[in-house]
Amino acid sequence: MKNPARLQVSTALFALSAFFIIFFHSVPETQLWKGWKLLYVRSEKLTEQNICTILEKNGCTDVVSSVNQKLPVFSKFAPVQVQPADSYIYRRSGFFRDSTSSYSVFYVPEKNADALKLSVDEINGYPQTSAACEGGTSFPWICPVLVFAFFFVLLFLSREKLKFSLVSCLLLIFSVARPFYSAGGAVILCLLSNFFLLKVYRRKGVYSDFKNAVYTVLPPVLCFFLLGFSSLSGSVLFALAFMGGWLAPGIVEGVIDLYSKKDPQFQFDFVYIKSSSAVKPVNRTNFFLLGVVFVLVAVLFLCHAVFSTGTPLEFSGERPLLPAPVSSVPAAADELPDLKDFADWSWFTVSFPFRKLGAVPSKNGDLFGETVSVPEYFLTAENSSGKERISVKQDKVLSYDSSFVRSVYDRIEDAEYPALEKVLLVQGKNKSYGYTKSAGTSSEKSVPLVLSFFALFPILLFLYYVVGNLKDEASL
Repeated sequence: MKNPARLQVSTALFALSAFFIIFFHSVPETQLWKGWKLLYVRSEKLTEQNICTILEKNGCTDVVSSVNQKLPVFSKFAPVQVQPADSYIYRRSGFFRDSTSSYSVFYVPEKNADALKLSVDEINGYPQTSAACEGGTSFPWICPVLVFAFFFVLLFLSREKLKFSLVSCLLLIFSVARPFYSAGGAVILCLLSNFFLLKVYRRKGVYSDFKNAVYTVLPPVLCFFLLGFSSLSGSVLFALAFMGGWLAPGIVEGVIDLYSKKDPQFQFDFVYIKSSSAVKPVNRTNFFLLGVVFVLVAVLFLCHAVFSTGTPLEFSGERPLLPAPVSSVPAAADELPDLKDFADWSWFTVSFPFRKLGAVPSKNGDLFGETVSVPEYFLTAENSSGKERISVKQDKVLSYDSSFVRSVYDRIEDAEYPALEKVLLVQGKNKSYGYTKSAGTSSEKSVPLVLSFFALFPILLFLYYVVGNLKDEASL
């Protein structure tokens, strides 16, 4: 790269790729509640108010607990109302205990993670008290470990160790910046692609050689599209890592040429004698690498199945069943209300002054669309006799519609206390809740599907290699 402007552009693109990969790094999430960590405490010495005091003293602010909840919605015409036994207000207390009511549960904003650790240590210092927190992040070291192990195997086998290190550097950074199972499988496949691509790098016809493109071009393209099913941002960053890495050899060569003391007229560009079509990236000495890739991806698949945060994991008997968002709630375990229950309760609370005393709220679940009207009486004159008579008209004062629901949610967002309903709104308006031992949710999606394709691809490449050899032998 003897053009200084081209060298500067390539260097800038490489630096930007590295910056984006590092800046947008991500670690798999392992928490039950989006934005909050759960603290669960069992104590015979500390009350819930004592625990809240300890949390506040250590710097945990805006903690959602049973002791600081209020009536989220009330009617100015009837601020005090008798609540039925199955009222939302009573049922929401289930969010502040485990399934057996042995533990008290507190919701601590994830921004207070460090302060929460100090609080847990202090709470556990009291006799007859045990406390633990649920939620955080985990770094699956198996992903970058397998990636780096495979890299060193390929580096040992490569004849161009410096170039292989340069073109793979951003992929290695990517595997650490996003240590996801799907990302690890993609990097392993593309490391092998780099290894094969260096065999035909800068050879004549490299861009028109479709026979070798199956080994060199198809793997990164496949990985880019498949990663999109797992994470769109991960797919884009992976593309930057792969393409940015291939700028590195040209940058190094350009810097060497730029500062070389040799006369430019005595500098030569070496050309490979063999064309791309005359070189086989996969041969008898390295075809076993396809099997290695299959084994590594299979290990990632197994690790995801066993340790994945997206799969419900069973803990020891001491780990209680905690309230959390769930995909479905059994009919027999409908203890925890959701936002629809909250909206229904709000409707009954606000419309209470306009209803008949002793009216029992409907439980059929079809409240949306209900209206409350009051009669309005006025005098009208008859056309024939001219006498006045009393007429009545129903005046609609309330309607259970999307506007009403939105106004109720606005009240919650404007609440000056740490309301549980704020936590529920962050999780999503259509979420269901129950008691679970799940470790939480992962930021990866469709991981088994993506890893299955990654494991299948080296098998297809091996079959392609075998069929190609049989054709070559038959043509001799």
